Amino acid sequence: MNIGLKPNILFFLIDGLREDKCHGNKKTSVTPHINSLIQNGVYFNQTIYSAPITPPALSSLFTGLYPSEAIILNNEIFTINQAHKNYVQHLKEIGYTTHAFLPEATYLFEQGRIFQENVYKY
Repeated sequence: MNIGLKPNILFFLIDGLREDKCHGNKKTSVTPHINSLIQNGVYFNQTIYSAPITPPALSSLFTGLYPSEAIILNNEIFTINQAHKNYVQHLKEIGYTTHAFLPEATYLFEQGRIFQENVYKY
């Protein structure tokens, strides 16, 4: 790697991605692209989810805090607590451009958006 060039970073987060469906010895799907990402990137095989539902768990992942500190529930919309820095903000500070690809139904990042304007919805 050349000095001064930052590596690309891809956080591949999928809600409800079960090992028996897409990876591991018991998988039931053909997933060549996911397999390639696992073989050529970093794969965590012993993870523990911090919350039983996605918004608090992702907020915890983004901030490194417990879900009770990382997320705010306001009018039934989950948002990341802006009182604490998150890894997306840290990446911006060191010169990264951030992007997010989110389903229309995602409420987590709508208020106090942590990503730059590069947010794509599907």
